[in-house]
Amino acid sequence: MRRSAALLEPSFQVSLNNQLDGKLLGGAAIFGVGWDIAGFCLAGALPALGALNTDVIQFVAALVGGMFIARQLSGFMAARSTD
Repeated sequence: MRRSAALLEPSFQVSLNNQLDGKLLGGAAIFGVGWDIAGFCLAGALPALGALNTDVIQFVAALVGGMFIARQLSGFMAARSTD
């Protein structure tokens, strides 16, 4: 790393976790299936929003919705496991 800090953060956030778990593998599988179906990944979809293509807009809306649902399910599962 040539920089001592990230551009918008005081330091780099580097994970030291090198374990494969169900959450990582499941997320990677969902990402791959979504990329295969939609033909976009997040890095390509965000700049493509500028073209106002309905396919891209639908993809990003579904992506944001999926993130919201995943966050809600994660919180639900965490609360359920502590009971």
